Amino acid sequence: RKPKKKEQWAAAAAAAARGEDWARAEEENVGVSDSPHMPVTLLVAALGEGEIEADTPCKSREVLEQVMKKVCKEQNTRVNVRGQQGSVDVKMRVFATSSVEARAVREYVRLHPDQAPCPFVLLARELPMAVTYEASALDPSNALTADRLRKQAKTRAVRVIREAIGTPALGVTRAILRARE
Repeated sequence: RKPKKKEQWAAAAAAAARGEDWARAEEENVGVSDSPHMPVTLLVAALGEGEIEADTPCKSREVLEQVMKKVCKEQNTRVNVRGQQGSVDVKMRVFATSSVEARAVREYVRLHPDQAPCPFVLLARELPMAVTYEASALDPSNALTADRLRKQAKTRAVRVIREAIGTPALGVTRAILRARE
């Protein structure tokens, strides 16, 4: 089930933009209803044009290769970039920050800060999101329900990042998205 109110998503995105977490926005009651919600902190990366370096440990290499190969259709998007004609295809990867994949991407980027082009561009290291749900109809302690709610949060994160990339004040360019800068 999707959130009922657009304002709930807007409050989460606004809190994230201010560098605050969803819980703080909720405490201040900024556009948040009394509906229960499931908070999720996500890492969002775009696939760049680079290759994984040869010095990458075997286990990490396997995880990173999977990250590069398996991109869900919801995470493939087109974005309008400031000062560019037309739009740019971007393959985003979205993971819970505690996942093996997120840790592998963060570690790779940390160990290869000067690689250009790089296989990954971190768009958000920790993006707090939340999904509201009907407590009478859904139980987030159920693994399948929690997975569905996380998937909704990921889909919304792609939308939020896509909109942010199109914001001229951020200065995102095609070269940055392709990991050439």
